[in-house]
Amino acid sequence: MVLGQVVEAVTGHTVAAALHGGLLRRMGMADARVGVTHADRAVMATGHWPLHDDRPWYAGDPIAHATWFEIACADGNIATSARELAHLGTLLLNGGVVGGARIVSTATVQSMVTPTAPQGEPVVAWPGLPEVTASRYGLGLNVETVGKNTLVTHGGGMVGYSTFFITDLTAGVGIVVLTNGNGEYPAAQVIARAAHAALTADADTRLPSPDLRVAVGELSPAQLGDFESDTLAISV
Repeated sequence: MVLGQVVEAVTGHTVAAALHGGLLRRMGMADARVGVTHADRAVMATGHWPLHDDRPWYAGDPIAHATWFEIACADGNIATSARELAHLGTLLLNGGVVGGARIVSTATVQSMVTPTAPQGEPVVAWPGLPEVTASRYGLGLNVETVGKNTLVTHGGGMVGYSTFFITDLTAGVGIVVLTNGNGEYPAAQVIARAAHAALTADADTRLPSPDLRVAVGELSPAQLGDFESDTLAISV
């Protein structure tokens, strides 16, 4: 929050305007919302959380629409699409270049992905997924070691929403998972790590599929089916 006040004092703009005009738009994230307001609610997926707040939630328990609130501080949300957020992965993989344009310097990217803190974000261990053997923070991003690969990750947990972002600097791949499930649960992280394992496993390796039901709960018929992107197809 203090850093946001510094940005506003230096630029003369709100932190939302400074980030959107000075960085996100140039990265190809023109539709991103910095500082979520009531006006943004109509274009966002509806967040969900457990129906009962007086007991632990278990897979299969009912869920309800989560409380909505505005947040405009620098430690708050940036709401965007998975496709737009993937541009951040492109920036990290290309040393600061997106769409042929240099957005930040190579030195800046290197400082972002260089571990400086003594430890990193808590890592969810899940049966069938490769172990994270090292985890330390760089500048706002978590830097991990999985096998022989260096990963840059970050999770987003908010009331009604859970997200996870992986960029594998060694393999040259990135994964973005956005869910409208409550941020207290690791569904997005588990899905992202399963996708990373599937994309980076050797051809002769057959990783067991992690059982996601514990993470995401029971799915309604409308949430079941085949989902495809340009690079990956998933059946649920």
